[in-house]
Amino acid sequence: MEIKVCTIVDFTDKKENTERKIGDYFNVSPERFIEITEKGGNWIVPVADISEILSKYKEDINNKSNKESSDKESSDKKKQKTKKSEKNGG
Repeated sequence: MEIKVCTIVDFTDKKENTERKIGDYFNVSPERFIEITEKGGNWIVPVADISEILSKYKEDINNKSNKESSDKESSDKKKQKTKKSEKNGG
């Protein structure tokens, strides 16, 4: 598993033999993330993959919307039954 990170402080990545500039995005292993942040400092921050988060959010919204529609239909049907029952003297 890799962690997508963003550089927040320019630094020389000696392990990868490259210069990391502010705003650079790259992937690191969890071990490498810890190594950079513990040995170097707060030079990088993890970046969430929001596509998965948004997908889950949209799914939750759709499920909530579908449930509300279903609940409303059930409620409307109960009201109709009550009205029919009242009409029939029941």
